Amino acid sequence: LYATKIPRVMRGASTVIAGNPYIAEFAARSGARHIEIVPSVVHGGVYRPREVRKTSKFTVGWLGSPSTQQFLDTLWDTLAAVIDPRTDRFVTVGARYAGPVFPGHEPLGWSLEGEPQALAEFDVGIMPLRDAPFERGKCGFKLVQYMACGVPMIASPVGVNRGLVDHGVTGYLAQTPDEWKGALMRLKAEPGLRRSMSSAARDIFVKNYSF
Repeated sequence: LYATKIPRVMRGASTVIAGNPYIAEFAARSGARHIEIVPSVVHGGVYRPREVRKTSKFTVGWLGSPSTQQFLDTLWDTLAAVIDPRTDRFVTVGARYAGPVFPGHEPLGWSLEGEPQALAEFDVGIMPLRDAPFERGKCGFKLVQYMACGVPMIASPVGVNRGLVDHGVTGYLAQTPDEWKGALMRLKAEPGLRRSMSSAARDIFVKNYSF
């Protein structure tokens, strides 16, 4: 039913606004007459780094929904190997888990009001993805939110993620389990690196992704 709907809509529109170059290229192939790329943004006064955190534990975090929590499936063993529940925690915000998947995992509910505060508690924010057509069309919204809160990022090198993460400056792009584990362990071991990445991430957000 919908196989040709979006291309037809794009051909008939005066302007197509795309969230990233991948979608813009699709619009061009569909015959769109005029295309503008507008990235995802958030309000820098609402999403911002937190001066005083509620916890001293090293916190790895993920923000998403039940429909996207599937992307965490390949990382559970890696996360369990990195997270020591005595000193660390892995927080999922917005997923639907009946309880912790491993010791140190804290599944939290989502609310619009509480989202910025929850994100600002992260020491590292992650965004794993599979490399498939639908995922290449994603606009990296959670990475923009992480940057706004000054959170270093680790993300799969899929689609727009490659442009949002400045590898080695604001975070890391990781594909294999060893790359994910290495990035997590380095950020866990080096608070100074986390601070420099936090500052760089917020600066890039202010320049390019602040509403």
